[in-house]
Amino acid sequence: VNLAISAERVDYLFFDPPYALGTKRQLVDTALERGLLLPEGQIVLEHPAVERYDEHPALIDRRDYGTSAFSFFGA
Repeated sequence: VNLAISAERVDYLFFDPPYALGTKRQLVDTALERGLLLPEGQIVLEHPAVERYDEHPALIDRRDYGTSAFSFFGA
């Protein structure tokens, strides 16, 4: 999905970007700003466990699995 042009609304967006990508938060912010989630939708972002998104206002939950983590964001 090209976040810049997509108008499709979905229940889930799963982002598994390269761990070295420095703009992972921007992926989440762009999807939320463009309204790509349905009202009960969630974004799942896989990222290194050392990265924290605790301050993000849309963060719902976080799960750690070894050196990887999944952060969940709501619409």
